[in-house]
Amino acid sequence: MFESTLTAETREMMEREAIRLMRMLRLDDFVINNFARKGEVFMSSGAMGGIYDLDDKLKNAVKDIETEHEVRIFHIIENQVFGMHCYSMLCVCKYPEEYGMNEEDVKDGYVFSYVLNVDAPDCSEFGSIVVSPTIAGGLRRIG
Repeated sequence: MFESTLTAETREMMEREAIRLMRMLRLDDFVINNFARKGEVFMSSGAMGGIYDLDDKLKNAVKDIETEHEVRIFHIIENQVFGMHCYSMLCVCKYPEEYGMNEEDVKDGYVFSYVLNVDAPDCSEFGSIVVSPTIAGGLRRIG
């Protein structure tokens, strides 16, 4: 288990950035409001990108990844990559100088994420993925 070194001020700044990105990505207001009020993270899953609660195992994975890598995860997309089960965890980092780049990327559909590969954990990694909003108020990974 890792211990976070983030200050409360840094964490609040990361959460404000996450909320800004969630709005830009057009996530459902329910998802945004619950994240803003309670810090709750939801998952988009299925062909329609429906919104689901996280189970305890996934909640613990989120906490571990946030602490170890000093990021703030704000939404998860369950998806398949080359036939492998993955959770694409959309996140923001602790460096505010990167937030301007986040905005430009999101306008083009790219979001910084940690992709947790369930079937091959050693292949889990950070990178940008391409997402699209769904009619169900969630997101779908398209690249």
